[in-house]
Amino acid sequence: MTHGWVLVGVDGGEAGEAAVEFAARYAAPRGLRLELLHVAPEPAYAASDSAHARIGRQQRHQLLDTAAARARELLGADDPGRVGAEIAYGGRVDRLLAAAEEGCELVVLGDQRRPQVDRLATGSVLAGVAARCTVPVIGVPAGWTPHAQDPVVVAAVKTCADSGVLLDLASAVAAEHGARLRVLQARDVQHAAPGHRGAWEEAARADLARLVATHCDRYPDLKVDVDVVSGQPARVIANASAQADLLLLTRRPLVYSHGHLGGTGRAVLRESRCPVAVLPPPTAGPGSGP
Repeated sequence: MTHGWVLVGVDGGEAGEAAVEFAARYAAPRGLRLELLHVAPEPAYAASDSAHARIGRQQRHQLLDTAAARARELLGADDPGRVGAEIAYGGRVDRLLAAAEEGCELVVLGDQRRPQVDRLATGSVLAGVAARCTVPVIGVPAGWTPHAQDPVVVAAVKTCADSGVLLDLASAVAAEHGARLRVLQARDVQHAAPGHRGAWEEAARADLARLVATHCDRYPDLKVDVDVVSGQPARVIANASAQADLLLLTRRPLVYSHGHLGGTGRAVLRESRCPVAVLPPPTAGPGSGP
C-alpha cells in the first residue's frame, strides 16, 4: 500500500455498504485509492482445509468482490488499481489499526446499530478503532444517505484550547461542500444557579467566536453558527446530528499517547444519525483529516 488511499472496513452488511459509499464520495474528487479490508476473527479455523473453512473463505471473497464492484461504480474510474481488497484474520480492532498504520489518510467504518446489551457483551469495533487510531476515523451509520440540500457540518468543541485542528478541518470540509458550519459546545449546567449558567454561556460564546475568527478566516464566504447549549453533552451533540451531514470531534490529549475517547465521544458514535469523524489529538500522529 502507498500514500493517497482510504481504508474501508467491509463486513458484508448494510453498514459496510454505507462505509463504501461514504469513502467513495470522499475519494473520488481527490483521486485517492480505496483499500477494502474484511477482517475474519477466526485465524485457526481459517487456516484449516476443511470444506466448511473453504466455503467460508469463498463467501468472504464474494462479499469483497461485491463491495469492490460497488466502489468502482461509485468512483467512476476505469483504473482497477483505484480499488484494492484484502482479507485479514484475527482481532478486528487490532487488524484495522495495523492496516491504518501503513499510511492511509482516513479510515471509514460502518456502524450497524445493535442493542446496547449486545455492545456491552461484544464491544464496538468502531469505538475501539476510533479510540486509538493515529488518523481520523469516520463511522457511518447503516442506511445513512446525505441531505440533498442545505448541508451542515457540526464541530463539537469540548475545550477551545484543544480544538484548533478540529476547526481547521471542519471549516475546510464545510467550505469544500458549500455547507454551513455549526460550532457547538455543550455543558451540563442546567442545575447551576441562573447567574452562573448565564456567565458560562456568555464566556463560552466569546471563546468560540475567537476560535472561529482564528481558524475559519481562510474561507470568507463560509457561513458559521456558534452555538452554546446547556445540557447533557452526548445528548445535545447526538440531537444536532439529526440535521447534519458530518459531525467532527477530537479525542482528548490526556496521558495516553493516542489521546482518550471518553464516554461522551463513545455515546455520540453510538447514537449519531450522521457520519462522525473522530480526530486524533495533534500529538497522536499524522493525518490530514476528512
